[in-house]
Amino acid sequence: KPDHANLIWYVLGSRAYDLSEKVRQQVEEILLAWEAEDKGVWQIWKQILDWSTKGYQETYKRVGSIHAWVWRESDHYKQGKEIVKLGLKKAVFRKSEGAIVTDLAKYGFPDTVVVKVDGTALYITQDLALTKLKTKQFPSDLYIWDIGEEQSLYFKQLFAVCEQLGIGSLEKFFHLSYALINFKGGGKMATRKGEVVKADEILDELEGRALEIIKNSNQELRGKLTKSQLKNLAKAVALGAIKYSLLRFSRETTIYFDIDESLALEGNSGPYLQYTYARCMSVLQKAKQNGKWKMENGKLNSQFSILNSQFEPEELSILRVLYRFPEVVVEAGENYSPNLICNFLFDLAQKYNFFYNKLPILKAESEELKDFRLALTAAVGQIIKNGLNLLGIQTPERM
Repeated sequence: KPDHANLIWYVLGSRAYDLSEKVRQQVEEILLAWEAEDKGVWQIWKQILDWSTKGYQETYKRVGSIHAWVWRESDHYKQGKEIVKLGLKKAVFRKSEGAIVTDLAKYGFPDTVVVKVDGTALYITQDLALTKLKTKQFPSDLYIWDIGEEQSLYFKQLFAVCEQLGIGSLEKFFHLSYALINFKGGGKMATRKGEVVKADEILDELEGRALEIIKNSNQELRGKLTKSQLKNLAKAVALGAIKYSLLRFSRETTIYFDIDESLALEGNSGPYLQYTYARCMSVLQKAKQNGKWKMENGKLNSQFSILNSQFEPEELSILRVLYRFPEVVVEAGENYSPNLICNFLFDLAQKYNFFYNKLPILKAESEELKDFRLALTAAVGQIIKNGLNLLGIQTPERM
């Protein structure tokens, strides 16, 4: 893939930069040439960007990620310097040893450079312009930056400067930080050193393993699938595995990703929840085929007169969880914590599977009890589907 090729150039360039003073000088010259819009430098730069964009789009499509708007640094890099010039006049910035720096003493943050001695811009210079453009083009009460926690100080400085410049108040800007993702048995990933595992490689591995698991799973539950259906199912399971593995941890927790754990059908994983949903659908389908399960406009046509004292412990444990789903969704949204939905769904799935293995559903002692257990199954299936949908995970009805 073209973006994988770019990673090679990036790693080689970073190594050379660390080892050679001459290379460091060349990099500075290239930056100056880029800002001067040197045709040769821009031609190479645009080619590199095109390769990255093409590769990224392939991966985004694969994981179902859609970007309604893309900001390009080249469209606004000059505006950043203009903002700095204006800020210098307003005493938001000051000159220090030839560079232009912030003045964040009243915020309690250390100062940072916004324009270097040689006149070239930095990330913060571009981000000032980008933030101003965002607030103008997309008026909102809240703007969220979803970037790793190692950038926490940077974003505190950026947001403070934006407030000083009148771009927006601090409470309108939020850094949705997250901890590092490592791999079990391996160390911290470092892009500059080439010590990374590519998303495409992980997905390839997961899809291959998921296909083997599906082929060896309960065919009665899965039914007969064509090769194309099996491939699509493997993709859905692989994506569910990786998305859930990353979302089930709190944002502050360093993740140690394990492929085997992510695909486990009996552990806290996406495929386990997908499998439980497929199990619910299988039970309902059998009841429907036997003419023992009827719904009208998505609602049961049965009334239940089962008393509390008649509930089995396994039924009660599910009932005591089901009603909490809306509160958990609200709490997850308010705290930017999708892991709360993961925890809830895993707990619900465990309780349902325990109920499924302990009590008869289609062969319950009475029609009323059978209908009640089918209703319980339908409710569990619907909530798992809703919850996984919020996490961006598909719910195959056969697995």
